[in-house]
Amino acid sequence: MLASRKLLFSLFSILLCGTTASDKVEVYAYTGGEARVSCSYPAGYETYEKYLCAKDCGNNDILVTTTQQRANRYFTSDQHQTQIFTVTISNVQASDAGKYWCGVSRSGKDIYTAVTVHVKSDECCDSVHSIQRYEGSTVSIICPHQREEVNSFKYVCKGSQPSTCRKRALVTATTKQNTLELSAITKQDAGSYLCGVERSNNFDDFSRVELTVFEWCCVSSRDVKGFLGQSVTLQCPYPSEHHSNTKFLCKGEQRATCQTVVNSTAPRGRFSLQEAHPSFSVTITGLGPTDAGTYWCGSDSQWTAGKNYTKIQLTLEWCCVSSRDVKGFLEQSVTLQCPYPSEHRSNTKFLCKGEQRATCQTVVSSTAPRDRFSLQEAHPSFSVTITRLRLTDAGTYWCGSDSQWTAGKHYTKIQLTLEYLKVTTVTPTNTTNRNGSETTLLHKDDRESNNARPAKEEMCINKIYSNQDASKFTEYRLDNDQCVPKDESLYENFSNEPIYGNC
Repeated sequence: MLASRKLLFSLFSILLCGTTASDKVEVYAYTGGEARVSCSYPAGYETYEKYLCAKDCGNNDILVTTTQQRANRYFTSDQHQTQIFTVTISNVQASDAGKYWCGVSRSGKDIYTAVTVHVKSDECCDSVHSIQRYEGSTVSIICPHQREEVNSFKYVCKGSQPSTCRKRALVTATTKQNTLELSAITKQDAGSYLCGVERSNNFDDFSRVELTVFEWCCVSSRDVKGFLGQSVTLQCPYPSEHHSNTKFLCKGEQRATCQTVVNSTAPRGRFSLQEAHPSFSVTITGLGPTDAGTYWCGSDSQWTAGKNYTKIQLTLEWCCVSSRDVKGFLEQSVTLQCPYPSEHRSNTKFLCKGEQRATCQTVVSSTAPRDRFSLQEAHPSFSVTITRLRLTDAGTYWCGSDSQWTAGKHYTKIQLTLEYLKVTTVTPTNTTNRNGSETTLLHKDDRESNNARPAKEEMCINKIYSNQDASKFTEYRLDNDQCVPKDESLYENFSNEPIYGNC
């Protein structure tokens, strides 16, 4: 039997508070959210135990008490100063809907208040109003409401979950139409928006707007790469009905701040515009670092959203005549070829080494020869020969004819890799000819030079013996993987028989 003295009780979710009637409380919560039960009690009951129960409120129906503080999804707190007993229910589920009791334990009959919990899925809505706009435009989201709700609290949030909408409200209103106005919109503004109207003794009323934001323009958006010091041509299509319109190219990250660099009525310096429907082209000569960036071209100076513009991202690279890979062999020589223009015939030619041209260290020039590096000029290119190659010679080289490093066509980037040479060792074997003379046959043994042993220690040795002079021999060296006489002369055959075998 319920006591005649009632306990004031309110139950509400994170954002939406329930209201209290004279003898019961109606509570409205969303699935997945959090509900909080706040019960006030009379003075003098501060130290008494409070509890929340379900069904008939028997011993097995008690969900949590202030003595326990926490049980499953239920958590309690008791503020003695304000005489408020609070139960928080986390992760609200559909099965939480139903009848509850808030109680205060005392001698005799406890104090009870009836509570009814309503649970609704945290989603919205049955109907959706769609709005479509282009980037950079302005959009107004006007929230509808009933005539009797004109003075109700209203709010707008971005997202589709009613349970958290009020907390994330972008705008609020009480005595007027609730409108959210967005200017200079971007693709990040696209998505769902909820209009909420607060209701007493019920769930707040929501309507949903889906905003789609299209990329402003364009026939196309494209990336173009150019090279410093050279030229690049940008293609800009336009519709046939704009044949007589002024065509233009402007530069800027956003079209609102885009500065015209050339148009069909006003050519400008390094920028030239040529028309040839269905597109016009703009050629930029003598490209410099400041030419990189975002360009827009079109045939409608009013910037009407649609099909009449192209957005171009121009990137620039420092370039060369060519980039090439060269392979050499340790302890041997290698020659690097470096072309240069005829107008640089009298310039100083150079070869430098370094991964980046900014940190490239000159190793030889046409005015300063150096040790193992020799430079020879013979237009249209000069060559640099490096002798007695070492492991430290491997790496990136740059060669050119302009010490100011003017971007353009006057440089070559070379990647030099080195390998150990395959060494051929020749072993002589004596044979006796029919006439009694002795001839030496040469046998080759191919193998890779040992990393631990410098390739210069590997050599071909050929000893040729004859009846006339048993001590005569010729020492050989390697030349392009072949054995040649070290003294540049061929050995003699002291017999009349041919010699078999060679390097």
